[in-house]
This record gives sequence, C-alpha cells and structure tokens, in this order.
Amino acid sequence: MLRFMVRSFASLAISSAYSIPIGLSSVTSILDEDTIIERVCYGYLKCNATCSTEIVIVNYSITLNMSDDVVVKLLNDGYFSLDAGAYFGVVPKAIWSRKFQEIDNTVRLATNVLYITESDGTSILVDSGIGNKFDDKFRKIYRVEKQSDIYEYIRLHGDPNSVRMIINSHLHFDHVGHNADFKNAYAYAQADEFKAARYRNYITKANYRLSASQIKNKVEIGGSKRINGFIRVIKTDGHTPGHQVILINAGGRKIMYFGDIVPSTFHLKLPYRTAIDLDPLKTIEFKKNLVKMAIRENYICIFNHDVETPAAILSGDYSDPKYVKVDI
Repeated sequence: MLRFMVRSFASLAISSAYSIPIGLSSVTSILDEDTIIERVCYGYLKCNATCSTEIVIVNYSITLNMSDDVVVKLLNDGYFSLDAGAYFGVVPKAIWSRKFQEIDNTVRLATNVLYITESDGTSILVDSGIGNKFDDKFRKIYRVEKQSDIYEYIRLHGDPNSVRMIINSHLHFDHVGHNADFKNAYAYAQADEFKAARYRNYITKANYRLSASQIKNKVEIGGSKRINGFIRVIKTDGHTPGHQVILINAGGRKIMYFGDIVPSTFHLKLPYRTAIDLDPLKTIEFKKNLVKMAIRENYICIFNHDVETPAAILSGDYSDPKYVKVDI
C-alpha cells in the first residue's frame, strides 16, 4: 500500500498518519468505528489508525515519497466557484445535483496542484493554482476563497527560489495564478497553448487572463514529450488548443495529473465534460485512452478541481470507471 499523509501548513513532521486542520472552515469527516481520534497540538484532528475514510478538507497537503530522490506533494491553492452550466456542459442538473451543491447557479471547485521536490534541492510545480492577483470584482464573481496558498506554503516549508520549472496543463487563469511569483522558474506548456493565450478570441478571452507575453521565462513544448527523467507530458488538446496531461513515474510509482480533461471524479464518465472544452470529441477520445492507461497501470490520478477526492486510484471498465480515494 502506498503511504500518504495529510499535514497542515504548520506541520513539518512526516508520518503515515494524517492531520486535519480545524477551525479554518467547515471540516466534514466520516470515519469507521475502528478509527481512534484524538486532539493534538495546533488544533488538528489526528487519525492514529489506517482506516477507510472520506474527508472533505480545506487546507491540506498530501505527500507521496516516490523514491529516495523524488517527493510529490498535492497542495491546495484555494477554491472558487464556476457557473454550473460551464462546469457540467450537457450533463442534466438532475444528475449532477445529486453530488454537487449549487449556490446561485454555481458550484465550488478546488485548485489542487503538485509540488515536487528533488534530492538536489530543486523543485517543480505542476500548475500553480488561482494565485492571489485579482481585484475585488474578480473575487466576487468567482467567490474566491483563499484559506490556503501554495506560494506561502513553499515559502514556509521550502524555498520559492528552488522552483525551477512550472509545468502547466494549460494557461487558464486558475492554473497559472502563481506562475509569476516563482522568479527562477520556467513555464513549460505546449506551443499551441502559448499561442492561444497570446491570441485570445471572443470565446477564450475570459479564461486566459495571463498572456504568453507576460510569462518571462517559458519553454514551448511541441507535442507529447519527456520533460526529464521521471516526468513526461501527453498533448491532448480538447479542453484548450494545447492542453496537456502530466505523467510522473519514479521509484515504481506513477501519478497522472489530468488537468481539465478530467477535472473531477464526476467527469470520469466519457460523455461528462465541461462546456468550456473547445474540441469535445478530442476530450472524450483522450479521456478514454488515459483512463484505460490509468486502470491498466495503476496510476494515482489527480483531479485538480475535485473538492472531496483530489487523488484516487481507478478500476473497472473505462466506460464507467470506479474509483477509490487514495488511502491517507
């Protein structure tokens, strides 16, 4: 079994237990009868036993020690709300409302990103969240919640200057929010995606708030490529003209970061896609192939907008996959 942990931003120790910060926002946990719960310092709840758990958490990080040289953390950069029609596309409200609570015709989304540290002291981000560079109008429209911030986490627990690479699944505002904050980092995205961000049109301009010219250091990727010894990208298009999925393989463990091809576990079913997708047929085709791969090769799948299940392992058939939230 892979060993993960959830730690608050104030906690440094590494263990196989998880800690949940309380008092920051509402925290819901459903724990089995064998689980031992105790209060510990800093206002956390701590689980002392391995247990089957469903947790809705606000401010967290999940850590996987991939190998002696690579550690991956799943961080949260806050939440925002999106129009339900944009997020669910053709899926009827009668279906999605069984799982999602609607607030003024919007639904709440997480911004989950990956923070990868290497033994040589350098680090990598996969997407950079929604950031904090927005005005009051933007905050109000999107109901932005910043209980957590990845830049502050890295500043407290690492070194922002050590981040040398930000691999963006695409360049929509909720995926590049902190790009400019990491001064030594190069942004790695598809050449087609940089072009789309630069030449915005009436359909795309609301989503591309950071133009390619505003990214000082950039690396344009041409298609599916290996980025380094343990990371490669697969160009999918679909959601945007240059969307890419990021695959991490180190120490025999594998992670698949779907980006917005599969933004949540709800979107695993083939027809379920966002209305924002510019090429829906490509989204569906790549989703089918990627879900097949994830099931076959036992990938840990990351869902960057899923509030309840940011990481899961898939099983069953690609047409209607089952998922199990990663043991924490």
